[in-house]
This record gives sequence, C-alpha cells and structure tokens, in this order.
Amino acid sequence: MAQKVQLSRFKNYMLMVHGSVGSDLFRNLYASVDGEETDILRDGILSCAYFASSVLFHCKLIDDLHTTVRGLEVNLQRSGWKKIEEPKVGSVLVWEPTEFPDGSVRRHVGFYIGDSEAISNRTDQRVPKVHNMNFETEGKYRAIEAIYWHRNFDEADS
Repeated sequence: MAQKVQLSRFKNYMLMVHGSVGSDLFRNLYASVDGEETDILRDGILSCAYFASSVLFHCKLIDDLHTTVRGLEVNLQRSGWKKIEEPKVGSVLVWEPTEFPDGSVRRHVGFYIGDSEAISNRTDQRVPKVHNMNFETEGKYRAIEAIYWHRNFDEADS
C-alpha cells in the first residue's frame, strides 16, 4: 500500500533559512550585460534579494527568482503574501533604504527568525548572517519598512 507523503513546508522553509547562514551559494549570479559576462551581484554585495527569493522559490512560496527587493516584493504580493504589523517567525522583512559608502541607496530584505533576530545577506560579509532585526549598531538602526506573512503559514506545522 502506498504511503501518503506530505512535505512540512514551513519546517523545511525555516530549516533552509537557518541552514543558509554563512553560505557562499547566493554570492554570485552571472548575466550578459551589454555583451559582457558580469557578476550582477558583485560578489555578494547585492545579494539580499537573490538569497531571499532563492529560498522562497525553492519552497514554492514565490514563482521566480529576483535580484531586486522591489521585484521580490511584487512577487510576494502576487503569491499570497500579505503585510502584517508585527513579525512572526518566518516573516519576510523589508528594511528601509539606506545610503552606502559608494553613494548607492538600497533597500534590504531577509527573514525574521524570532527573539528580535533576522537572517539576511550581509553586504559587509557577503553571505547570509544572523543579526538584530533592526541592525542595531552604535546606537543606530535600520527601520523595517514592511513585514510579509504567507496565509498558508497560519495552518503551519511549526
């Protein structure tokens, strides 16, 4: 007799988020730019959306990969993710834009893992890392602009 197997989507999703810490897997993505092969993630400097979308895509929670926070947000909304006021474990966090030393202004995305902590691809370390959800350092923080939650997680097997 065949067994009925049903994947534990939320549990596997959170295992993938936690298991990504320190991984170089999301550091590079090559594309042809004006006919020249280029690492469009700049060796991990621009990898937050690619990291987050890779996890979400693999877990079938969005339908495509993204290299920008804006593109990922559009896909989140299209894929049943809704904005909520307070983070829950597994929420997708979008941080406000900030200016970097090179003059660029960028938004940021990652995952809430509980106890005021998040995992996101850190620009300075170029790999996913655990950090305070508000990036609190030296009395400064980066405010959260949006928190997304998937309706299917309300019945999660967590």
